[in-house]
Amino acid sequence: MSIRSPKPRAPWRNRLAAFMGHRCTDWVVAALIVLSIVLLFLEFVTGHEALIVAGQVLMAIFVVELTLRYLAARSAREYLTTYWLDILSVLPLFRAWRVLRFVRLIRLLRLGPLLTRSNRRLAAVVRGTLGEQAHLFAVVVVTVLGVSLAILEVERGNPEFETFADALWWAVLSIVASEPIGGEPQTGLGRLFTLVIMAAGLTVFAVLTGTVSAIMSERFRNLGGSLLVHLGDLKDHVLICGWNRSGGVVVAELRKSTEWGRSVIVLVAERRPDNLPGLEKDPDFIFIEADYTRQDVLKNVGVERAARAILLADKSVPERSDQDRDARTLLAGLTIEKLHKGIYCSAELLSRDNQQHLVMAGIEEIVVADEFSGTLLATSSRVRGVTDIAQEVFSNQGNRLFKIPVPAGWVGRTCLEVQELLKREHHATLIGLRRTEPSQNGEPPVRRTIANPAADDRLQAEDGLVVLAEQEPKPK
Repeated sequence: MSIRSPKPRAPWRNRLAAFMGHRCTDWVVAALIVLSIVLLFLEFVTGHEALIVAGQVLMAIFVVELTLRYLAARSAREYLTTYWLDILSVLPLFRAWRVLRFVRLIRLLRLGPLLTRSNRRLAAVVRGTLGEQAHLFAVVVVTVLGVSLAILEVERGNPEFETFADALWWAVLSIVASEPIGGEPQTGLGRLFTLVIMAAGLTVFAVLTGTVSAIMSERFRNLGGSLLVHLGDLKDHVLICGWNRSGGVVVAELRKSTEWGRSVIVLVAERRPDNLPGLEKDPDFIFIEADYTRQDVLKNVGVERAARAILLADKSVPERSDQDRDARTLLAGLTIEKLHKGIYCSAELLSRDNQQHLVMAGIEEIVVADEFSGTLLATSSRVRGVTDIAQEVFSNQGNRLFKIPVPAGWVGRTCLEVQELLKREHHATLIGLRRTEPSQNGEPPVRRTIANPAADDRLQAEDGLVVLAEQEPKPK
């Protein structure tokens, strides 16, 4: 299986994408959308020249915004798929399209994604059944307001459409009754808009019923599966591939950590696990039922933007052998590292015979669960209390392990000196060093951990310190 690594993006594009996806940017754009709609209504009601100029200025700002989003997009296809409505909404900026300036209203449909993307907990609610109904309601509102403004524009001189209130009342009654009530358009365009409002009235209740039924069926079938269309907004999330009985502990420990406690966790497994304790109510947990070894699935769940990946020995399909499970872990690890070379990936194996393959794939941490538990059990038989220490060290309660870089002022100091500084200033204990060994015989450099380093071992600038402490030390 051959997988082509994605072409690296220019640094300025990454910075621009981060800026355009920032919460403050979303709120500013949302505020400008609301302001543009307000100006549009005032323009129709009063016709004041200053309001027209202000509307054009806002449209120009939106053109600049869309241009920046195009430059920040990963592909033109993705950009057009996401922002085609916004592109339509700025067409009235050009004088030839001024007659269609009411289409600015369709930009209201972007308010939901903009605001919910800035608040994941709100997004989890909006993306459910209530969210689908709210989206349908927004479409109806935009249709009513848009047709009202359009009919007012094309039926100038018709005494039945003298004010915006007349046009709005006609549109509301017509969409409810699915026939024109309150006025009779005289122009061809007016009759066309009448057909639009009648068609909206005929379909709105059917669509509402179908939407609710489909969403309820989907939610019962697959937790989070209906959120696939929103995964493009995720970044710096934690991706879990595969599931077994230890998965609940993994998620619980992530939720307790200060670094990943509020991150979105995306679980991908071939079958929906029965043991998802309390995760159905977690607004930042998404389950996707799919094959996590496939490249297209990993792209859909945003592996290229994820911060961490955890590969569990998948037991969601009980018919598979342990060898097959390790083979799938290896295949998923190879694919993830190809798609996102900068991701930090941890993997669980059932047999150490497959460890070397994961190391060659670039997986940073590998755990052989049964072997680890066997070693701990044997050690506990000769060192009383060791399980209590292991429980505290490997959980997020009490003393925990941290990896910190070597401060510039500590380079060249001995491990004994650093141990004294850590204990005196940070109430921490030096456990080990992460050090890169030079390449030998043409092999790439190896990064390894030195446990209990020698007292006279001097620190190097590229070393990492593994320390035990209650809070993460931040030496200067």
